[in-house]
Amino acid sequence: MTEHDPRQDTARQASDTAIPRPPLPPLPPKMGTLAFLWKLFLCPREAILNARLHRTWLRCALIILVAATLAAAVRAAQDRPGVSRLLQTAQELLVSELGTLRYTPATGQLSWGEAGGAPSTLSASRGGFRLDTAASALDLRRQQLAEASEDCGLFLAQDAFICWKRLSPGSSQVFLFDLRAQRVLEDVFRQYGQPQDGSFVLGKETLAAIFSAVSPFVLVFCIFQNLSEYLYILVSCIVIFMLMSLFFRGADRAPFTAVLASNIACLIPPFLITLVLAVTPIIRVTSDNISTCFTVFFVIYLVIILLDRSVDVRLAFPGRRPPTDD
Repeated sequence: MTEHDPRQDTARQASDTAIPRPPLPPLPPKMGTLAFLWKLFLCPREAILNARLHRTWLRCALIILVAATLAAAVRAAQDRPGVSRLLQTAQELLVSELGTLRYTPATGQLSWGEAGGAPSTLSASRGGFRLDTAASALDLRRQQLAEASEDCGLFLAQDAFICWKRLSPGSSQVFLFDLRAQRVLEDVFRQYGQPQDGSFVLGKETLAAIFSAVSPFVLVFCIFQNLSEYLYILVSCIVIFMLMSLFFRGADRAPFTAVLASNIACLIPPFLITLVLAVTPIIRVTSDNISTCFTVFFVIYLVIILLDRSVDVRLAFPGRRPPTDD
């Protein structure tokens, strides 16, 4: 007959007298997009907690991307008159310096001048636009363009027709786009040029066709340039924010997507305010101070979050794992 273990009675009595743990409250419903944006400004802690619980990092990222794209398009449309004037200046410079342009499909080479031959290397500038010519694309020196005082220009060689633009005013980074490599130039010559001895010739009157073809590419480039300028600041903040959250989150072992959702949600209001100021004609945030403007609004928004008492973010994960996104 086995001996009775008194520890079993003690464990049984402890289990019988233990106070049952109350059930966890249900998760709050997932906010709609408009309600989420409204709450971010009025009750930031509640909106951030909702994004954290439901891990809606993808929705937050899409909000930022759509807003940045719209702002970049609006800003490019505002800059379009200046771009049109710059293209007109480039056309006049090209006509005065080069005259006739000739393209030979059999050899794929460009030539210019009244006689159809390639002149000596030249550099000219007018109205902030720079024109350089050379015998070959190998003579292109990106460093020379980076150190130029102009922000955009054209590099013309027998085997290249390259438009270039500085990524931002005063920047040393230059973006190059070869119209000949993209077959845009050949289509322009075939459509507007006059056939002559197996070549297509653009005279002084028809050179405007080239800049009509370039104009959509310039507009698209301005949109992408503005978009990259906006998102660069945001991505840098997200990376820093994520590293701080992952290394200093203590006992809160929240999933990575939950931390990412709450961090991106914190950046949405200051980012939207900065975009509005960037496209407002009266108070125009330029490329030089857009990062400073965003930083100021971000710090102010963090203070607002600390002062908000709509909900306690520390109760986000009381021993419970949030659901995945739909």
